[in-house]
Amino acid sequence: MKRIKEKKSTLERNHLIKYFDFIGEEEKKLVKKWYLGQEGVTKEQEKFLNIVEKALAIRYDFLIANMEPSLSNKGEIYYKEGEKVGRNISCSNWEKKAKNFAPQYQSHLANLRELFLYYAYRIAMGYWTLEYVCDNSSTDGNYWMSPCSSHGIDLSAAKKVGGARDGIGNTYKIVKNNSGFALCGGSCVNEEAVYCVSDVCNYNITNNVCHYGSGVLVLNPTGLIN
Repeated sequence: MKRIKEKKSTLERNHLIKYFDFIGEEEKKLVKKWYLGQEGVTKEQEKFLNIVEKALAIRYDFLIANMEPSLSNKGEIYYKEGEKVGRNISCSNWEKKAKNFAPQYQSHLANLRELFLYYAYRIAMGYWTLEYVCDNSSTDGNYWMSPCSSHGIDLSAAKKVGGARDGIGNTYKIVKNNSGFALCGGSCVNEEAVYCVSDVCNYNITNNVCHYGSGVLVLNPTGLIN
């Protein structure tokens, strides 16, 4: 019986890690090295870099989802490529469902600093540029005017953007911000030059349904990567 439980636990870890990327000390060092050579030349770049500077003070490691989540018939979050992206629920419901996703790993809705630290890591890795993230995201993703746009909500992981499968331009990314929430980026109905990847819209009407938004989840890596 003990061997069966260990096998099940291993399968669970492998399944979760597949859909989450690790941000730890080495990743933060890479971001800091990139950040120190940057100077914002637009207001949007300055805003993004300001949040990244604050995010670099994060003292903990975390795992952040690298693709959009789906919702089961029971309303539970799960990750699987080629599924309908979970949406049409409120920000507060995303927060509740995120906590229930994997409580053994302290799952929760990402906050803005965690999300933007992850975005900065993608830039530092060479997947994106600061200009793409902050000024015009037209070359990739599922924004209305992007070259490969489907002009509708893609299935999860339909397009790989910025080293991940998270549907940039497919849906707004819902995260926590201060005492409320924020919708980041844009969706398939938006123009990428206006609602670029780093665009932040504070959204504190917590019970309103977000038809084009999906939540971003974070996990505590302890027990998952050891």
